[in-house]
Amino acid sequence: MPPFKERHREVLVLNFTTIHEQLVGMESHIIDALDPSVFSRYVNDLSPSDVKVVRDYLARLRGVMQSCLEEAQIPVSVRPVGLRWALQTAINCVGISIAEMSPNNLVGYGALDEAERARMIKMQEDLARVVDRIGQYLKGHGADFADRVARLESTAVRKETLALLDQLITRRQLVEFRSHLDIIVERLATPQFEIAVFGRVSSGKSSLLNDLAGAPILPVGVTPVTAVPTRLAAGDHPQAIVSFAEFSPLEIPLDQLREYAAEESNPGNAKHVTNILVRVPSKRLRDGVVFVDTPGVGSLATAGGTETLAYLPRCDLGVVLVDAGSSLAEDDLRLLRLLLEAGISSQVLISKADLLNANDRQRAIAYTREHLAREFETDIPVRLVSTVGADESLLATWFEEDILPLFNRQEELRQRSLAQKVALLIDSTVGVLRTLQERTDGAEPIAEADVGRAKEVLDHADDVARDATKRARDWMNDQRVTLSAVLDRMTAALQRTTGNSPDEAIASTVRVACKEHAAAAYDVVANLQKQLRNSLESLRNILSSAAIDVAAVSEIRLSGLPLADDGGSTTVADGRASWWTMLPKLAAPLVRRSLEKRLGEHLRQRMESYDRQLGSWLAKSSEQVLQRYETQADIIREQLRRAVHGRHDDGNAVDTDGLRHDIDSLEAEVAHYRRAPKIS
Repeated sequence: MPPFKERHREVLVLNFTTIHEQLVGMESHIIDALDPSVFSRYVNDLSPSDVKVVRDYLARLRGVMQSCLEEAQIPVSVRPVGLRWALQTAINCVGISIAEMSPNNLVGYGALDEAERARMIKMQEDLARVVDRIGQYLKGHGADFADRVARLESTAVRKETLALLDQLITRRQLVEFRSHLDIIVERLATPQFEIAVFGRVSSGKSSLLNDLAGAPILPVGVTPVTAVPTRLAAGDHPQAIVSFAEFSPLEIPLDQLREYAAEESNPGNAKHVTNILVRVPSKRLRDGVVFVDTPGVGSLATAGGTETLAYLPRCDLGVVLVDAGSSLAEDDLRLLRLLLEAGISSQVLISKADLLNANDRQRAIAYTREHLAREFETDIPVRLVSTVGADESLLATWFEEDILPLFNRQEELRQRSLAQKVALLIDSTVGVLRTLQERTDGAEPIAEADVGRAKEVLDHADDVARDATKRARDWMNDQRVTLSAVLDRMTAALQRTTGNSPDEAIASTVRVACKEHAAAAYDVVANLQKQLRNSLESLRNILSSAAIDVAAVSEIRLSGLPLADDGGSTTVADGRASWWTMLPKLAAPLVRRSLEKRLGEHLRQRMESYDRQLGSWLAKSSEQVLQRYETQADIIREQLRRAVHGRHDDGNAVDTDGLRHDIDSLEAEVAHYRRAPKIS
């Protein structure tokens, strides 16, 4: 296909650039509305799902723009830069604007009296003070990586490995791995074994750590309390040190800790606290071991939850608390999933066990273990704990049997944890480099006919993905279990029942209806998985040179489907007459009205709750399948978009030999870290 004329190409580039600027503007509008201030121009009248869909469409539009440009043989050359550098540049521009506000620069617009000059200077100073802090913060946290590594003492993590990762992340522009590498270096510089306590708001994290400390030190409450991760360590005397983004650390009395650690006194971490270290003399604390109280997740205090997720990759052992008054929720599973993905050992503690009797305790442990095994296919330890009365012995048992043995092995375990983190980072980096290699290692150009066939498959898969996404989004409206249908079934079941109690017939009817509904949700995801798997297989047959991993989609295990709800405990007085079974047409309306009066509202609420659970599972599972598919499809899209095999969009040859060398170098390094055994 011949390229467009030069003038036409220039017009296309101009218009595509304008479209991109509009996309950036729309995304800025969304951010402005989601995080409003006095300067916000927009009021958010979109629902969270609306925002997600709009952002998805904007991303899709960018993809279509890229395809159009490549089909028109118009090269796109974008040089990514680091976010830190971009922020520093923007801060410099802000500083220039502030400087332009000086009284001397304003005299050309009219004379200023002394009072006006003083007010203007004061405004300038107030603005410049904040901007200077931002600039200093960005500059101070960008210390030379090589110097940081050189200062490290000898550890299980080789300095050569860190230098190689730093070099490759920079050269290959793998900026997504920079924060993980920085965390590893920071942990190496601070030799501590960190045990982090995670959980939802009011799950008992702070109470548990106060019990370990032997005193009510950390603030507790039924509302979101912890604003930033707070470290608890052994010390000769009580001490609290608060670190800030812009200021030097501040030592405070323990009774002032709430002012900095609690969400109510420091909402959204408005005081820019970066770290809180509390030291206390306690028989249960040891030098070199730090317990971390993290902000609760799943609350309206979203800033605290973000702090928790940002901290998570740092820890060596993750302890997830689940309130005995509830059960495992998506927030708990997400925390455990992130811990497992980061290669961090984890445990689950069922807190507030004093609220359960002996039978309930056993059932809670059995249910939690079964749920975890079904979700993660691995054995995660589960314990009961309490900080109340005689049941405090449960916490003491957990500490003595699971935690105390770690103290004598703390340095060994810390080195193992860091080695696992390094191995995981290397594997992730190799995975990305292999993808780059696969996109450029084809033996011959793709035939034009094969390009057309592959695009048809990709387009069909996009239609399938859109349909599945829409079904997940509209689940509550289009697929819900209707109360009317369940009542009809109950009526028929009661007429067939000859026993003395109708309760089991009612419960059985609800169970069957819910199981059928769950099966319908499962079929949506299973069908999506099947069709996308078939698409990848077709693409692999069409493009034999492409490295397509069909198993990435086909081997996804659809787990975590919410258990069918039987509608809860139901009791219906048995007032059936003997003629019910003999005159079903006359009896049916009477039976149905009785059921609706007695159970209608209760059943409606239970079924809507179950529908919401199914909808959440459907959205999460569909997204998982789609993400796996898109990872593979992107390889094909990239291969199809290249007009000249083996070259970048800017016309420069791909450094295939360099890629192979980088992969070989990393794989030689990772062998050392794979020998490190898992923490147990």
